[in-house]
Amino acid sequence: GPNGMDGRPGWHIECSAMSMDILGETFDIHGGGIDLQFPHHEDEIAQSEAATGKTFARFWLHNGHIRVNKEKMSKSLGNFFTIKEILEKCNPLVLRYFLLSTHYRMPVEFTDDLLEQAKNSLMRVQDCYRAVARIANGKPDNDTNPFDLPAIIKTARLEFEKAMDNDFEISAALGAIFDFVAKANIDLKNGDISILQAKEIVSFFHSIDSVLGVIVTKEESDTEIEWLISERNEARKNKNFARSDEIRDQLQKKGIILEDSSGGTTWKRAL
Repeated sequence: GPNGMDGRPGWHIECSAMSMDILGETFDIHGGGIDLQFPHHEDEIAQSEAATGKTFARFWLHNGHIRVNKEKMSKSLGNFFTIKEILEKCNPLVLRYFLLSTHYRMPVEFTDDLLEQAKNSLMRVQDCYRAVARIANGKPDNDTNPFDLPAIIKTARLEFEKAMDNDFEISAALGAIFDFVAKANIDLKNGDISILQAKEIVSFFHSIDSVLGVIVTKEESDTEIEWLISERNEARKNKNFARSDEIRDQLQKKGIILEDSSGGTTWKRAL
């Protein structure tokens, strides 16, 4: 160092050196916690741009923290738990949905109640997707109905994309999806969705899920579930309630909830 003084690379210099070595003097996206904005990231910019005369990073993504009881989750406070621990009592997709449903710059309050709310919200979208997918897998038809599908899908897609293009404004993006689900559910209830329309809705859900990754899942086929429900209906008709209960329990273990009514048996997947 100057005047014969000893020194060592500091935290800020390490990050400039590593990023330039791997990504070059200018790169697109630099992430980090919102608490690192000053002094760490400001120092990185100052020293890097002074050295190269070029823009250091084009976009900065500063994420909020996960908070427990209004405090930042951290090792030093001893209030942290691992993803592995959470997944012992929670479906991975629920956790993913829970984390993505808060804007990335905002803190995430972590409570069991909020996790349960996330589960119920995600189930609502998944139930709609699966109901439509079941129709889409039927035989082709040419019927028409009052469900103005192209306009509804176009509106939902535009609102979703507009929100996500605005610094990932996730609440508005999810709002567009839930508005669409509400409209689709009314038509599902009234039996107003044709097979061709169902295929379009399935395609729409797939395109949205290419971004979110929480709606479409690879699971046991619907055909196998329907077959077991038929067998259970037959057992109930023959008053073989032991077999009927056995099938219900078997499906319950696979996360399938049966709902019996005078109109027959419907089912949905639990999360």
